[in-house]
Amino acid sequence: MQERARRTGRAPPALATMPSLPDHLSLEWEAFWSLDGDRSTGFSSVGRIPFTAIERYAARLGLTDPDAFRRFRVLIQRMDAAYLAHLAKRRPQPGK
Repeated sequence: MQERARRTGRAPPALATMPSLPDHLSLEWEAFWSLDGDRSTGFSSVGRIPFTAIERYAARLGLTDPDAFRRFRVLIQRMDAAYLAHLAKRRPQPGK
């Protein structure tokens, strides 16, 4: 949305109410969207980001401390759960 606002000179209304991301969470935010491609998909469903993908990504980042990995994993899994809940709300319900 920000890119579109820069290109067109007009900001979409949603941009004005968009929450800002604290700087200390930018790594997890980037990781979440990078890991989005590792989910399983089928027909009209989207699966969770697999633990193994999160673990591989954390290893690539050098998160070897168990507490640091746990924090990273929990944040990614909670963002994932919220994202999947959001998608479920947007999905058309049969018979409606």
